[in-house]
Amino acid sequence: MATNPPAQQPQTPRPGQISRVSGTPPRPDSRPAGSDLDEPERTDFNAGDARSVAERAESAKQRELRRVNGLNHLLSSADGRLWLWELLTFCGIAKTSFDGTSRTYFNEGGRNVGLRIQADLTSRFPEKYVQMLREEGGLK
Repeated sequence: MATNPPAQQPQTPRPGQISRVSGTPPRPDSRPAGSDLDEPERTDFNAGDARSVAERAESAKQRELRRVNGLNHLLSSADGRLWLWELLTFCGIAKTSFDGTSRTYFNEGGRNVGLRIQADLTSRFPEKYVQMLREEGGLK
């Protein structure tokens, strides 16, 4: 007579181990999927406290400086300008997004991203944007 093996208890995956149930690594905290894990969750902000407001403003200012510096760094090399040109082309900023179907909405989403990047480029680095157009867009 065959005996059944004892039922195994489900094991909790170790940190970094893939769960057999969901096929995904366990979440390191309770934040929803898609949240920015690089930024710590802030629960200590008090909009009524001048110090908290000043710290938040300084943090936003530093983040914006880093973002602009990154864009400048990307535009400072021919490879970076090529990459940006390809991204703007992929987003479809220079073509119509309308195709007569609901895909138009999808196309408009990509175009909106490209237009936002283009607006950033033209307002902050107009000379480098024109240089990119000359190199990649055939502007004389």
